[in-house]
Amino acid sequence: MNQIKLCFAIAGVVLLSMSLGVSIFRSGISSTSILIALALSLVIAWFISQQKKASREPLMVLKAIANGDTSLGLTQTHPLRNQLIEVSAKLKSVRLDAVEQANYFQVLIQQINVGVIVVNDSGIIKQQNSAAIRLVGEKLGHIQAFHPFYGYYRKALFEPSSKLSRITLPWQKNEHQDIFSVSIIKLELNGKILVSITFQSIYEELKLKEQEAFKQLTQVLTHEVANSILPLSSLAETALDRLPHELEFECDDDKDDLAVALSAISSRAIHLNQFITRFRTFSGLPPPNRKPCHLHDLTDNVYQLMRQSILDNEITFNNKVVYSQLLMVDRSQIEQVLINLITNALEAISLIDAHDDIEQIKQITLESGHLSDGRAYIDLKDSGTGISASAIANIFVPFFTTKSNGSGIGLALAKTIMVQHGGDLIYITSEERANKSAPSNGACFRLLF
Repeated sequence: MNQIKLCFAIAGVVLLSMSLGVSIFRSGISSTSILIALALSLVIAWFISQQKKASREPLMVLKAIANGDTSLGLTQTHPLRNQLIEVSAKLKSVRLDAVEQANYFQVLIQQINVGVIVVNDSGIIKQQNSAAIRLVGEKLGHIQAFHPFYGYYRKALFEPSSKLSRITLPWQKNEHQDIFSVSIIKLELNGKILVSITFQSIYEELKLKEQEAFKQLTQVLTHEVANSILPLSSLAETALDRLPHELEFECDDDKDDLAVALSAISSRAIHLNQFITRFRTFSGLPPPNRKPCHLHDLTDNVYQLMRQSILDNEITFNNKVVYSQLLMVDRSQIEQVLINLITNALEAISLIDAHDDIEQIKQITLESGHLSDGRAYIDLKDSGTGISASAIANIFVPFFTTKSNGSGIGLALAKTIMVQHGGDLIYITSEERANKSAPSNGACFRLLF
């Protein structure tokens, strides 16, 4: 329609121009010439306005599409109106699909159990999901606050390699400790450099696999050693019993030495058999028989069992367990854990130099509480000699002991019991309890439920 109008306008301009020229040529400037000139001016003005309107229409349409205006700024009779409305509807549908997909992925990222952190090239964390906040223990603003990951972030940012192989990193925030399996990837989106960090906790899986490996190792060792020790003990006893009194040696002492040697072999074999029996207790630990239990009642009962040993050593026992919530635990197994720990504490306190110029306060303290994630715990602290930094990493490993007469079973068994309860037994270092009221010179073990 506009093209037809334009053709008529051009034809009108041409005819009016010709008429004006003929009129002036024949009779000079007359009223007719003036009217023709005015008509020509109006036609030219209308033509110019139509051209300006036509040049503005694409810009108006684009603005209308950008603003979501369904009319597109066009008249009802515009020939392209219907086609442009259809294009606008398709663009709107694509935009809505993109928004819907973005929202879907946002919800999906928030629901997964893997921590996701997206960092820009300035170190500012642009996005972090709920799993990341839960695993880290707080919402972070800058990657520098995430100390273990910061070095790997810079490595991903500045090295040519765009993807780092999966790494394992320890993490600790106040009382919360964990082990993360981490993957770091460098991305470039819309000309912007981003680093994506995904991580998940593998602490529980490693803990269970470690306990299972210890059990299997213990079962194999105890089986193989027992099969060798029992015949050896039996043969030594038989040889000792059948050693004739009238048997003569070139030297009288040789007969006595032989009897002593056979007796020593038999005695040592018996001790080794007892040692193996204790280890079978560790490897054959039954699953916990859980029942409702108050922690204070449980710890008070343990004190009554250990009371005489505590009094004999002139040790002050502070039971500050006030956690009132019922827990589903195997009471006898948890009592065994506490008995093992208190026994170790008594031995550690007894090693304090009695001739020390500074009189040591001999005490054992039990305290309860709950972590930020709601888990209950009992801390057992003593004022003994403590545990050396070099030994801390191995204290829960079966067979490992720092005592001359130790078997390396007590702490390993205690940890296994706590792990089978879905919790853990950990050692709290003096630095981690520096702000607490209890003494920091001794040992501190935490039973996590």
